[in-house]
Amino acid sequence: ETDKPQILIVGLKGMPPTPAMRQTAMVQAGQQLGADHADEHIRDVIFIVMTWASLTPVSQLQPKQMPSKDPNRKELLMITHLQVKADGQWEYHPNLIEVLRHGKTVDLVQFPAAVDKIVQDPLLAAFVVAFENPKRTFQEIMRLVEDRQGPGLR
Repeated sequence: ETDKPQILIVGLKGMPPTPAMRQTAMVQAGQQLGADHADEHIRDVIFIVMTWASLTPVSQLQPKQMPSKDPNRKELLMITHLQVKADGQWEYHPNLIEVLRHGKTVDLVQFPAAVDKIVQDPLLAAFVVAFENPKRTFQEIMRLVEDRQGPGLR
């Protein structure tokens, strides 16, 4: 949602396999949408993605094991709401929902993980910064994201 009376909907055909590729895809999507709506500013972003979570203790994980390969994995629907406040600050509202499949039926159950620990999302940050700065280079956008969120979230 932007400061204009409209809602923009962007669909991505799957997410790339690596974090760096996902970051690039979100920057590109943000730049394209930002260029198409140059006179607008983001107020809210809702990011919805199907994902896997590994509940295996880190000490037991295989080197570079993807959660999707973990036999104890959980299928999740992750919904993150990023709200841009009037003062320019960002507020994240994450929600994890476990997807339980039973043949042809699906149950959605609130996932008991501590989602309040998920306070920032680097993909959403990249999207918002790219939307607001569509003519900047990828490197400039990533520096702005790092400045906003800190170096640990790239």
